Amino acid sequence: MRKSAQDIGSLLVEQVQLLAGPGYAVTLTRERRWASITFSGTRHRLAVQATTPTPADMSAALENKLATHEFDLSGHFVADLLVQHDDADDGSFTLEILTIVDPVENRTCD
Repeated sequence: MRKSAQDIGSLLVEQVQLLAGPGYAVTLTRERRWASITFSGTRHRLAVQATTPTPADMSAALENKLATHEFDLSGHFVADLLVQHDDADDGSFTLEILTIVDPVENRTCD
């Protein structure tokens, strides 16, 4: 059974929330289908909101974890992850994540 883009978005939220911990609330704010000539996938936007006063070094540590994290997304992989900061200096940020359908894992045998 193949996962839909919404399922992958939910998995991303769960995994980012686990990395972030209880001081953050992670929500999926947008999903858009994406395709190139050779790949297809989805662009996901996640809001990562600090729920308690968050020192800048905690926010930076979370960003470093995200940059090297291997997401477990059945039949998909993270091809790109971008952190965007707002003007607010409260430790909150937005993640833009591009997931691609894994052509190897999702191929059918003839």
